[in-house]
Amino acid sequence: MSDNSGTSCFTYKVEMIIQILAEDEISARLQLDDKGGYVAKRTVTFMDSLPVYKGNNLSNDDNIVVD
Repeated sequence: MSDNSGTSCFTYKVEMIIQILAEDEISARLQLDDKGGYVAKRTVTFMDSLPVYKGNNLSNDDNIVVD
């Protein structure tokens, strides 16, 4: 039984504004890197897709590529 399923790589550009409650900028940066923060705004833009796998195109009989 052949598997003709495909897999693609999807690329997105994601821009976010993150808000963090902290005593100072150093503490805020440490919290951002460690735990993240509140996403105040997120913009997602689709950039591209690229097929990376199209399944097994070999026949079971004699390893001839089938289109």
